[in-house]
Amino acid sequence: MRFVINNTYLSLRMSLTWLRLMGLWSPDLVRGWKKILYGCHTMFIYMFVVGTFIVIQAVDLYTIWGDIQLMTASAFVLFTNLTHSTKILNLVVRADRIKDIVRNNDRVLRLQDTVKSKNVVKSSVSESNFYFLVYGLVTLFTILLWLFAAALEAQDKQLPMRAWYPFNTTKSPLYELAYTHQAVALFLSASMNASKDILVTTLIAQCRCRLQLISTALKSLCQDMHIENNRLTQGQGDIVNLRLKECVQEHQNTLATVSELQNCFSEPTFAQFTVSLVIICVTAFQLVFKQAKGSNPLTWSSRRSLQLLDSVERCTALMLIRQRRLNEVKDTRVQYGSSFATDWQTGKPVRMLSMTFYLLNMVGQVYIYCREGNELSLESEKVSSSAYEFPWYQCPLPVRRSALIMMTRCRRTAKLTAAGFTTLSLASFMGICKASYSFFTVLKQMDEEK
Repeated sequence: MRFVINNTYLSLRMSLTWLRLMGLWSPDLVRGWKKILYGCHTMFIYMFVVGTFIVIQAVDLYTIWGDIQLMTASAFVLFTNLTHSTKILNLVVRADRIKDIVRNNDRVLRLQDTVKSKNVVKSSVSESNFYFLVYGLVTLFTILLWLFAAALEAQDKQLPMRAWYPFNTTKSPLYELAYTHQAVALFLSASMNASKDILVTTLIAQCRCRLQLISTALKSLCQDMHIENNRLTQGQGDIVNLRLKECVQEHQNTLATVSELQNCFSEPTFAQFTVSLVIICVTAFQLVFKQAKGSNPLTWSSRRSLQLLDSVERCTALMLIRQRRLNEVKDTRVQYGSSFATDWQTGKPVRMLSMTFYLLNMVGQVYIYCREGNELSLESEKVSSSAYEFPWYQCPLPVRRSALIMMTRCRRTAKLTAAGFTTLSLASFMGICKASYSFFTVLKQMDEEK
């Protein structure tokens, strides 16, 4: 049984290999008891990485319901895991259809034999590898910063993420057990989630590369032909007509692959966009709240009231208010069943940096989807203009008619949508960012009023 996936794109090869190790990309030749064993492996990985996290964070969210700061601190990873579950279910249920898309794209790209077409494929591979590297590094840094921030606060028995456990995590070795579970689960969950995103975006990039290859082939229909008197001979016209038919057939196959991508990933993409909108808003709120809390242990109303005091009274009031805040923190300690011994919102730089990287990760995730979808639409539009660039006016009438039909068909742009609600485009990306900011202002206003 071969675990390493062979593909033209390094990004797809790495992500599919990791998904196979995590039980989400079964080998084709697995049958009988081996298939059952691989399914058990898939269920175990899911429950350890995602399922357990959903349960303990849902319970924690229930116990802190009503406190906006703590709810947002717990909800953003919970929503991520819920979306993660949706994408895992989609990948398992539609595995055969997705594998057909991967094999079809890889077969077409490997058949390219001209210098121009090979350069097009090479450029697309390099671009996909770049996004894979950047996205992977941002995800890795986010997880490492979460773990590092919790390790720095080990004396306070802080865990990387808010979560509920059925035991007291403030005592050893239970704290170390909970920390290890979160560290392993966060790393595996993030890597699996990133691999699924890379899978989808790379498949879109491959379809876009196939459209680029069609444009290149259309521009070269009359290549290596000696044209006399500005007219092609009958034999030359037959060759051009055959080449044009091949381009038309490949164009139809590419559009069919895009349609299959739409059918396979439309709903998970919509879930990803919806949750990303909420998570970007919640993470930005957490950053603002951390900065406000970390700048001074006093509340905002307390600082405004101090402006009316003179210098001597201000010093005395500062000491009293600080002491009062310390007493409040001690009173709010959770003695059992919580992963946080004190208020998690410490405002420490490492935690703020980890939240910043997480915000960048979520924004980058949406951006990659929208950019690839936007570039796919643009390349689809370019096919029509490419068909106009070859010397069609020197071709026989049947060739010119076929070229005209193709140009008319190519005016219908290929698009990918998120469950039909929004198109994957840069305009949609800006709309998501604006909506996240709007929700952020509402959430911040609710917190200030409270």
